[in-house]
Amino acid sequence: MEGNPFVLWHGSLCCESKSFIYESHVLFNADKTTIIAYRAEDNIYNIPTTVTSIGDSAFQWCSSLTSINIPNSVITMGNSAFYECRSLTSINISNSVTSIGDSAFYKCKSLANINIQEGVIIIGDKAFSECESLTSINIPNSVTSIGNSAFAECKSLASINIPDNVTSIGNSAFARCESLASINIPDSVTSIEGGAFYGCKSLTNISIPNSVMSIGNSAFFECISLTSINIPNSVTSIGETTFFKCKSLTSINVPDSVTSIGDGAFHECRSLTSINISNSVTTIGDMAFYGCRSLTSINISNSVATIGDRAFSECESLTSINIPSSVTSIGDSAFSYCKSLTNINIPDSVTSIGDSAFSYCKSLTNINIPDSVTSIGDSAFYKCKSLANINIQEGVIIIGDKAFSECESLTSINIPSSVTSIGESAFSYCI
Repeated sequence: MEGNPFVLWHGSLCCESKSFIYESHVLFNADKTTIIAYRAEDNIYNIPTTVTSIGDSAFQWCSSLTSINIPNSVITMGNSAFYECRSLTSINISNSVTSIGDSAFYKCKSLANINIQEGVIIIGDKAFSECESLTSINIPNSVTSIGNSAFAECKSLASINIPDNVTSIGNSAFARCESLASINIPDSVTSIEGGAFYGCKSLTNISIPNSVMSIGNSAFFECISLTSINIPNSVTSIGETTFFKCKSLTSINVPDSVTSIGDGAFHECRSLTSINISNSVTTIGDMAFYGCRSLTSINISNSVATIGDRAFSECESLTSINIPSSVTSIGDSAFSYCKSLTNINIPDSVTSIGDSAFSYCKSLTNINIPDSVTSIGDSAFYKCKSLANINIQEGVIIIGDKAFSECESLTSINIPSSVTSIGESAFSYCI
């Protein structure tokens, strides 16, 4: 038999089968080593010392249960074993237990104290998720794996100790732990999975050890109190939306080991003033620095080949930028709404300027488009109201729709003989 067959059924039960023992409203297997279903309505229960396994969903939705004693005989706790035991306030997990199943204590909203003794190796997915009263927990050194969403939405959890044997912090492991202010990640950890600290709004600082090689997508998404972070040389990639909306983050160093910055990696990091992108980075993803409104300067290394769509869009304080000769394409809206940008250098390596690439850059005064560029995208310089001088060199074939529309300061322009197509409203309202 798998799981509790009597979850949410409270009718009278008479069990005559020799395969089970039913006593005091508790169903066991024949040798009383496994609890299958707890059907009593007592506040306190002492598990018999014959029991070695707490079955899946054995105590699920036991809303009256406030305290339970787990003897040293118990080795495993099944999935959803104490699922939504909303009145359970404390639990002691003995050193005989080696694994805590998935969702074992999920939504035990009154659970304030947990003592996990040395011996537990695995903490399953969602094991303590949404235990809203839990303020602190000590994870013993025997633990090697913290499952996905293991402590997600433990909104009162202020501190936690991750032991030295843990190698991976699972997806969303501490997501939305809104009271968590700091955490120490040991040298044993090699990967921080996606969403691991998503929405940890009180987290002010975190130390990532040199053992970490990958930081997953949205790992620190909306950690709005995080002011600084050091990414070690062991990390090779920064995932998508990793630091999305980290509004207090003022500085960050991208080490030489990083080769790619994912889409939206620093999206809306509004306090970020400067960033140095190392020589190893080849790709800056779409919206990587979108809405970094305090960013005044950025150094893009010579290794970068692609600047993604909206990569620096709405970086309102950015005054100038040097695009290195390694870059071959500037994505759509890459620098749109960079209202303080006065000048930009487009190197000979660039072959295409994306749609709306510099649209609404209202402080941009002049631009040189080199002979390597073959196409100027739609609305590429739309509403660049201060743009007075444009030098389009021989090589450009296509000028897109509204490419220079509403460039009000533009007095003259030379269209080279290489151009074969001028888009609709390309120079409209250049008054």
